Amino acid sequence: MNVPWTQAQEARIVEQAVRFIRECERRHSREFALEVGEHLFNGLFKGSVELYRAKGAWGRDSLLRISGDGRVEISLDRLYMCIHCYILSREYGGRVPDSQVPDLSPWKWDRLWVLEADPGALVAVADWAEREKISLSFLLVVARVVEPYVKAGGRIDDLLVSEGGTPYGRMVRLLEVVERWVTDDAVKYPAELRARMIRQIDLMLAATGA
Repeated sequence: MNVPWTQAQEARIVEQAVRFIRECERRHSREFALEVGEHLFNGLFKGSVELYRAKGAWGRDSLLRISGDGRVEISLDRLYMCIHCYILSREYGGRVPDSQVPDLSPWKWDRLWVLEADPGALVAVADWAEREKISLSFLLVVARVVEPYVKAGGRIDDLLVSEGGTPYGRMVRLLEVVERWVTDDAVKYPAELRARMIRQIDLMLAATGA
C-alpha cells in the first residue's frame, strides 16, 4: 500500500499531532486540578481558607488516606497542588472579576501558594508569569522572595523582570534592599563576612553610578 503523503507532509502531521496532544494534556490537567481541588476544598475543608490553613495533622492524614487509596493512584503533592490551584484561581477571579484568570499550569499556581495571603502580589505575579511565560523554577524563586523583599522597602515590579524593563534602575534598587538586609540582620553574618558583603555591594552600586 502506498504511503498517502510525502516525508515532509508526514513530519508536519506528526508535529501537529504532538502539539495537539500536549495542548489537550495541558488543558485537561488544569480542568482536573480545578475540579478535584474544588471537591477537596469544599468537602474536606468546608470551603474555608482559614480551616485549610490551620488543617494540622488531621488534614494531612485525610489527604494521605485519599492519596494512598489504590483506586486513585495520585500523589499527596498533586492533591495539594489541586487545592492550591482551585483556591488561587478563585481568589484571582474575585480580585479581578472582569479579567480572565491567567492560563497557568496547575503546578505554577501551586508555586504561587506562598502569595495566598497577599492578593495584590498574587495578581501581579500571576499576570507576569503568564505574560512572560516564566519557568516553574524561576516562578518559585520570585514568589518566595516577594514578601521579604517588599517588607524591606523594595518594589514588587523590580522582581518581575521583563523585556521592556530598565535593568540599571532595577539593579540599583535591588542592591539597596540587599544592603539593608545585610545591615539590619548583622547577627546572621560573621563580622568579616558582613563587611566584605557590604564592600561588594557598595562597589556594584558605584559601578552603576548610584
